[in-house]
Amino acid sequence: MFYAFKIFFDFHSSIVNLKSSFGVNPFVKRFLDFFLPPACSLCGRAGAELVEGAICFNCRKLLFPIHPPLCPHCGRPFAAGDSHPCSRCMERMPNYDFARAGGLYRNAMITAIHSLKYRERIHLAKDLAGWTLQQCEDYWFLPKADMLIPVPLHPRRLKERGFNQSLLIGRVLSEKLSIPCNPFILIRAIDTPPQVGLSEEKRRMNVRGAFEISRKKESLVAGKTLLLVDDVMTTGATVEECARTLKNSGAEKVYVLTIARVE
Repeated sequence: MFYAFKIFFDFHSSIVNLKSSFGVNPFVKRFLDFFLPPACSLCGRAGAELVEGAICFNCRKLLFPIHPPLCPHCGRPFAAGDSHPCSRCMERMPNYDFARAGGLYRNAMITAIHSLKYRERIHLAKDLAGWTLQQCEDYWFLPKADMLIPVPLHPRRLKERGFNQSLLIGRVLSEKLSIPCNPFILIRAIDTPPQVGLSEEKRRMNVRGAFEISRKKESLVAGKTLLLVDDVMTTGATVEECARTLKNSGAEKVYVLTIARVE
């Protein structure tokens, strides 16, 4: 019974991916919706009341948005009080100028991001990006940028996965914010080991020198304000190294926007 449900859910999700990714004709979409009612990508409930995409209303209530009070630099949330620089940023300012995340990396958010990255629910990129921008409008201001740059994957990992989730998210944000997205400027030159289980300091050492910008493309970032996009911010080591690389190539400011961040 379990495998039968899994096969149906995977088939249903592939149909949702088709409708979301390739702009199916409205008539065809209505036809597909009639025989295969839209289902929530997180709980799998068919015919669920979906709110802007593939996540139902009940599951959206299990997403925890990040709102003030928070650190004005790295966006770390506080339980109470006023917004103020966190102890980590007071001790050492990050390489980026500003970082924000849509929500906390817990519960339904973990399920959503894992479904996007590891179960190929690529339609979730649109939902999660839209939800994150809604938090921008509701809780904090997102500065204007000249260009959007997704955090790149190493070619080996990109070949294994088949897509870069940060690029999928970045394309949605690019369209909604009217900011050009360029995934070819920043490259991941070193295939670093997984960061899972590493301390903050070891994470920084692990990604040191992992990113590069070709000299031919340095002129594209020189003097520019850039928006760096990723799915999850854990300690910030990856986006910090990306920001360091971009600024070394002449970028004036680097802002960071992620869908979620670890508490």
